[in-house]
Amino acid sequence: MKRLLRSLLVLTTVLPGLAYAQTGSVDLKIHVANPSQKEPQTVPVKVYLPKEATPKDVKDLGDLKLDYDPETGAYYVHGDVVVEAGQSITKTVHMQDIWVFSEDQLVSFVGRAKERAGKLTEPAAAQEATGIVQRVEQKVEAILKRQKETDGQPAERIQAYRQGLAVITTIEQDLDALDKLKQVPFGREGKNLSREPDSRMALLAGSGDSPEGGAPLGRSISMTTAWRMIFAILAFLGALSAVFFLTWHRLLRVTVGGEQEAVPLVQGDASGG
Repeated sequence: MKRLLRSLLVLTTVLPGLAYAQTGSVDLKIHVANPSQKEPQTVPVKVYLPKEATPKDVKDLGDLKLDYDPETGAYYVHGDVVVEAGQSITKTVHMQDIWVFSEDQLVSFVGRAKERAGKLTEPAAAQEATGIVQRVEQKVEAILKRQKETDGQPAERIQAYRQGLAVITTIEQDLDALDKLKQVPFGREGKNLSREPDSRMALLAGSGDSPEGGAPLGRSISMTTAWRMIFAILAFLGALSAVFFLTWHRLLRVTVGGEQEAVPLVQGDASGG
């Protein structure tokens, strides 16, 4: 849009603008003026179309030409326009109005969300799905409202369309989240275990401990089990240390005893020599 608001020549004026010609059509109006009061001028015109527009969306170029700019990834119209001294000319490019969402298209997102949510039977999953469906409904309503507010204002409509595309991306993510709810286990308290990892699971995995009366495992039981494991490890390390100490002490006594028996023999040999 910045390119559409830029003058293309110092001595002349080229001002593009967008307007609705009729329902389903958008006109790009290019105003070319010659400020010189003495002589006519040939004005080179080059104006970029909105980035969403393609050749099939252009209904009428007038006497301008259409080309593609690979650097910007957008199409543009161009041509040489002869303007008499002190005069101005308006060139019009007719385009199909592609910057609009149909109501059926948007409402279908809500239908898809409700359909997926209806397949969830787990209470916790169904509750979370209800919130997602409401979020999708709010997004769809916002797009439709903004689209209605910008009706008859092509520049604003194009901007609203681009914002709507970004919102639709988040709606697709919401639909994916509904699909994932069918694969996610929920705990007894209705918590999504995959999204809210419970530290107790790692400690209690494979444990046969259960509180008295068959009550659900609580945090106190988890801590008790953890301390039991810690004390068991410490006891094992203590026993292992005691074995190493006794073995070392026994070897030390054997070594010292051998040295004491060897000393008189060495002294006797020395006196005899």
